[in-house]
Amino acid sequence: MYRDHGSILFTASDGREYEIRHTSNSSRVELRVFKKNMRVNRFCYTATFQIADEFALATGGNVIDQLIRRAKSDVEHDIRLN
Repeated sequence: MYRDHGSILFTASDGREYEIRHTSNSSRVELRVFKKNMRVNRFCYTATFQIADEFALATGGNVIDQLIRRAKSDVEHDIRLN
């Protein structure tokens, strides 16, 4: 099974630095947000590649970009649900 991973660093409006880690396999991608190697919430932002394709066809947008935007927004609004 194919697996890929990486991370995106970003700074929130309060100046704190976070990392969005992403992994993918042959069927889906998952994102989680970390600060200093600790998860900041229990959310796992997930989309299958089928849904990503359907989203792109329907909206012309990128569902992965939307997941990243949502993860950043949750951090900005301090949504933890721990």
